Amino acid sequence: MSDTLKPCPKCWSEAFSGWNLTDAYAYVVCSDHECGLSTINMRYRDHDDAAKFWNQRVEDPELAALRAHVARLEAGIHAVRELIEESIGVYGLHGNGDVAPWDDLLRGGQFEDCLHGFSDAQAAIAERALKEAKP
Repeated sequence: MSDTLKPCPKCWSEAFSGWNLTDAYAYVVCSDHECGLSTINMRYRDHDDAAKFWNQRVEDPELAALRAHVARLEAGIHAVRELIEESIGVYGLHGNGDVAPWDDLLRGGQFEDCLHGFSDAQAAIAERALKEAKP
């Protein structure tokens, strides 16, 4: 097959091509069974034709901007995570000069309300990474 398959335009999971042996036609399907997007109802004479159809898409400018925005947000969250891993906490939270350890500020800690949005964002990133890592 000469054309590399682009990710699924619906869920961005990996796509793969197949061949219907009974009716002798090629198709492309999304690897995420929950998504279910495919060209199975189209009958392509070979994998190249199926790939060309699958790969034809117009990039929605709003969607592209949203993806770029999400990437910037994720980079910021990763930077904060690195800061948390490389330091012991935050000074000044208690107003007495003592350190407020990160464990007190993150989910399950005494002051978890301070960073609950950060914890939620980390969980969302981890969930997406697990989904993308699924075979």
